[in-house]
Amino acid sequence: MTLKPFALLTLIALPTLIDAHSFDSVPIPGGGHAPIVVDRSLPDGDMLPEQSAHVPNTNFVMLQSKGGSVLLGPLFGGLNIGATSKKLAQQTSGQFLSTDVSGIAIHSLLRLGVGTEPREGAYVLHPFAFIQQCDDGNFRFALSYHVEGPEKKSPWVGRYTYHLPTPVPISGFADASMDQVAHFVGEMTAGADALTGLMERDMQGLIPVLGKKVKFSSLSLICSKMGGMGIYNPPEKLFVRGTVVEDANQQVIVRFKSNPHITVLFGGEAFGMQLFEQELIHQMTVY
Repeated sequence: MTLKPFALLTLIALPTLIDAHSFDSVPIPGGGHAPIVVDRSLPDGDMLPEQSAHVPNTNFVMLQSKGGSVLLGPLFGGLNIGATSKKLAQQTSGQFLSTDVSGIAIHSLLRLGVGTEPREGAYVLHPFAFIQQCDDGNFRFALSYHVEGPEKKSPWVGRYTYHLPTPVPISGFADASMDQVAHFVGEMTAGADALTGLMERDMQGLIPVLGKKVKFSSLSLICSKMGGMGIYNPPEKLFVRGTVVEDANQQVIVRFKSNPHITVLFGGEAFGMQLFEQELIHQMTVY
């Protein structure tokens, strides 16, 4: 079998990027007794995908892979992607991005007794949302609860993510109707409730740590082609490795052991425990 150049680079680079500084997806130590407080700020940069960019004055993080190529290597390709992401984040505006992500999350988390004031020895939860620019002319969104432990050395790190089912067309994004924005806020609110329930169940030990190892493909994770020099794989053919721990009620829960700072070229969002509607999944092949 002859490997295309970018396929060979992918096979070499991907395991390295995932294994360096990676975290297992496991429940918060202490279970339901662990104290948690919300911090409205974003996680530190090394806990966000490489080449991502903060959308100013929001809790949204922009992901896109334009300007990069696996054939350029991690340095030059990464610099190009990072510069393009920052420019896009600075230029993107609209009523969707006025959504109070932290406020929605805090309202949902109140039922778990999660506080908003700093507390010694507490786990810190950062709510934020990914916005990803995709090759099919849409933005895709995902709501995340990023949680870090209080330990000074080697703290526990985890993330709970819900992928909003409805993509938003890039064309006309800044001029969305009130109905479109209301639908978006409704999905974000439902996502917050889903994540609160997911985290609660995980803390109580009700979600398995082990499951089926799969090659997992979804445009919600990778929605841009990969390659270079005219040789590309479409996003529907790209996958990341994860562990399916629950598949029921038209929803799938997947745990991803990964590096939260992994490059967007290799599925920057694929870290922690994630909840997908089944309709968003293209491939889930056991290996």
